[in-house]
Amino acid sequence: MHMQSPINLLNMFTRSTKKKFKETNKGELSDSENIQWQVPTPLNTTLLPVLAFEAEMLPEGVRNYVIKHALRVNNAPVDYAALSVIVAAGSLVGGSVEIHPKKNDTEWALAPNLFSMIIGEPSAQKTPMLKCGLNLLDFVQKVSINKINIVNSSFHKLQKQEYEAQKKSINNEAEELIQSGEVEQAYNVLKKMGELDEPGQIIREVTINDATIEAVLDGLQTNPHGSLIFRDEINGWLKAIEQRELERSLYLEAFDASKSPYVQKRIGREDVTVPRLILSLLGGIQPSVILHLLSSSNHSGHTNDGLLERLLQVSIYPDKTHAYFVDEAPDHAEIENVQNIFLTLFKLTQKKGILGFKFMDDAQNVWSEWSAKLIQKTKEADVSLQSFYGKNHATCAKIALILHLLDEASNAETNQEFNPSEVINLKTVENAIGWMTYLESHTKRILALVSSKNELLPAEFLFNNLNKLAPKFTRQQLSQKNWKGLNNKEDRELAIAELIKSGYIFEVSKPSKAFIVNPLHQL
Repeated sequence: MHMQSPINLLNMFTRSTKKKFKETNKGELSDSENIQWQVPTPLNTTLLPVLAFEAEMLPEGVRNYVIKHALRVNNAPVDYAALSVIVAAGSLVGGSVEIHPKKNDTEWALAPNLFSMIIGEPSAQKTPMLKCGLNLLDFVQKVSINKINIVNSSFHKLQKQEYEAQKKSINNEAEELIQSGEVEQAYNVLKKMGELDEPGQIIREVTINDATIEAVLDGLQTNPHGSLIFRDEINGWLKAIEQRELERSLYLEAFDASKSPYVQKRIGREDVTVPRLILSLLGGIQPSVILHLLSSSNHSGHTNDGLLERLLQVSIYPDKTHAYFVDEAPDHAEIENVQNIFLTLFKLTQKKGILGFKFMDDAQNVWSEWSAKLIQKTKEADVSLQSFYGKNHATCAKIALILHLLDEASNAETNQEFNPSEVINLKTVENAIGWMTYLESHTKRILALVSSKNELLPAEFLFNNLNKLAPKFTRQQLSQKNWKGLNNKEDRELAIAELIKSGYIFEVSKPSKAFIVNPLHQL
């Protein structure tokens, strides 16, 4: 449901006006009818409070960069910029690292990839705020990854030539043996073919803007560390996969960063094999759109597969900030400092194997105690929150790993090999738990939109069609439209009552009963 905000339509008007309607035929007001029109009250729901973002939640090395970026975007919400940096850092290191949150169960290992949305009105500056993290990925791609891709491509070409030459030599030898009647010996020679290792290559694009399933799989074939899917408006991506169960299952597997190869069978084309399926996701969305997604979900079938819960778990809907004009020069020294931090993080992807991390003993005790309490909290929670709480264990561990790596990279020597500590301290774990408390408040606000907004849905549907009814309409005319959300009499009466209350329409009884549309709405 696309909904144009009443605020955007009407905030330019600050005074009341008087409109006279002259009777020219039956159904219109007489000369004596005057309506003192007021600016309508927006159809807004009351949002649940959320925790404010605290600068201390960010590692010191990136803190000033994020704050200054938000300020330069006319004091936009710093939450957006902070989250973009966290998600970007996790996606950059991707499958090169993993966290083992439990002390003894070492098989449970998590890559630090996250799915995340930032929610806000079109005026919230979501896109420029997301650039705070995306610009860093673009920098690393340009300065380091592209150059390494060229080397890897050339090296793979040479390896491939040698591989094909060896195959050809074995095949020729076997062919000669067959021609001379030595079939069994020829078979034994061909066995050598199976001993050859076909060379692979690593060609990485750290971000993907074209999120079609074909583009994603093609990009991951040579990318064991994964990519970040970025969509300026993530609604397009959500709509694209809404009814495609195979694609939804792919993204679920990519979220879990499965280490098993993923094979897509193609008819008439060569199969696609991805050695490791791992993705991060980041984008913006408007409140009305996320509301529609939540409202339309019946929590059954493929819509209850956990994809939306994974996405909402690290999503935020902060309060509006006091926006004002800011024209400050970028702090190039600060930007360069954070760019170097990300270049240092990228070094982890050039190491062989996967680097594992765990918690220090005191940090482990705190995380384990928090995790145990979360299990009890999940049991007692409302059904709508249980699936979110159930995944918080993993999210907290992932965020702790990202915060730790950012801290370690900020203290590393730029031109030296990067060997971060493989144990995460108590302060970092406590910070990660703070992030979970912060994110929980946003999750509750987002989910509460459904229950509060459902009461206004009929009014929203009528509001979106007022221009089609202007300048006046009757109950009978409205019923004949058979519009979605206004199909039954109860919903129509609820909508009419709410729009009268908010000042969008005015009920008159002379010369016949009708509803006059507020002319300020039409403007």
